[in-house]
Amino acid sequence: MINNADIRFPIIRDENGEEVELTKGRYIQFMESRDRRVRKDAFTALYETYGKQKNTIAATLNYNIKKDLFFSKMRKYSSSLEASLDRDNVPLSVYDNLLTAVENNLEYMYRYVSLRKRALGLDELHMYDLYVPIVPDVEMKISYDEAKKLVLEGLMPLGEEYIGILKEGF
Repeated sequence: MINNADIRFPIIRDENGEEVELTKGRYIQFMESRDRRVRKDAFTALYETYGKQKNTIAATLNYNIKKDLFFSKMRKYSSSLEASLDRDNVPLSVYDNLLTAVENNLEYMYRYVSLRKRALGLDELHMYDLYVPIVPDVEMKISYDEAKKLVLEGLMPLGEEYIGILKEGF
């Protein structure tokens, strides 16, 4: 069993050049950095860490595929996809239509990527460039307490019982 104390997070340099531990909680902050070096370093460090686990991840994926295939056959589904969708009562045709709609509208995603590249002044866009805001001089720092308040306000229409459960969760 893995103990959290045994996990070694990579160290990267932040915008000020200070060494900082790259945790899952800090990752998105690094990906939103205006400093492209920080974004690239965070992205590379995270995926190199995942890369060290590639055999374990591959074995786990292989096991899950075999398990899903076994259970779908045992329950007389034509595929593991059909079995997975059936849990939510989603017909295979809905899934297929969704894929078709996405494929038929990829041009809009390509236009967005082109716009993002231009707005950031980049010749080439990488995965680590996808989270940085494209509008300059926008700082969206929201404290945890403020975020909780915003969530509670936004979910008020769901009723007092829901809000009570949410507050208990907080």
